[in-house]
Amino acid sequence: MKILIVGDSQAQGTPGSYAEQKFRAAGHTVQRISQPSCGPIDWSSDAVSAGCRTAGLWSRYTGAVNSFRPDAVLLIFGSNDSGSRLDDALLQMKNRIAPPVFMSGPPLYPAADRQRLGESIKVINQRVFGDRWIDAYPFTPLTLQRDALQAHLPGAAGRPWGEGMAAAVMTRMASGGATTLPFVGAVSPMAVVTTVLGVAAVGVVLSLVLKRA
Repeated sequence: MKILIVGDSQAQGTPGSYAEQKFRAAGHTVQRISQPSCGPIDWSSDAVSAGCRTAGLWSRYTGAVNSFRPDAVLLIFGSNDSGSRLDDALLQMKNRIAPPVFMSGPPLYPAADRQRLGESIKVINQRVFGDRWIDAYPFTPLTLQRDALQAHLPGAAGRPWGEGMAAAVMTRMASGGATTLPFVGAVSPMAVVTTVLGVAAVGVVLSLVLKRA
């Protein structure tokens, strides 16, 4: 399986690194691209912004997908972007490429104001990605070491989150997280079953009508 990891400093740092190591140890091929200080809103555009002075991130993202042709994409983001534009940015990163996209972040933050921001971002991330969102909180307890910014997990502190994300992606892909159709929103197995049963029911009704005619 080929996995593309994309994100901000969380993807560049130890969580992304340990996720990559976990995937590779399981025999998978990994490409990891990142841009610190640039969140999903920045990655959904080729323009620069006040917080992200790097242009061309959307082209970099789609270019990596087209050249690497991953079986799944893992987005790892902290709290660089928030607010009303975040939904559309995440939906674009999720729906405008073919492979299934998983998302994790933000982590728990020690500072109360940043944690409140993280909570608001978490709600949006979870809403957009549904069962392909991976909660970072169980892997980032406040007992783990943080850097001077109180935003990142240095050294081995990033290992639980990184390995937890990779394990979740591999488990969900193995249990049917992949799809052979262009991935524009999930098609649930229950929806397929319902459709099949509905078609079968129509066939039965038509058969009875014809017999009576």
